[in-house]
Amino acid sequence: MHENWRNRGSVLGYLQRYEKAIASYEKAIEIKPDMHESWHSRGSALQKLQRYEEAIASYEKAIEIKPDMHEVWHG
Repeated sequence: MHENWRNRGSVLGYLQRYEKAIASYEKAIEIKPDMHESWHSRGSALQKLQRYEEAIASYEKAIEIKPDMHEVWHG
């Protein structure tokens, strides 16, 4: 179920509907809080909206969950 929300967020992000994408990523995180990809994707959407402090917090959470994920280090 969390994958559906994350995929929805990805499509919304592609359409540049970042607020709705963030809401989808947050739903995915609510269902599966240890899914580093959702945290990373949330950070990317926040970064697009220039909400940098929130983006950093999301990236840090992704790093905390999976410190060896190279995509997280690129933001």
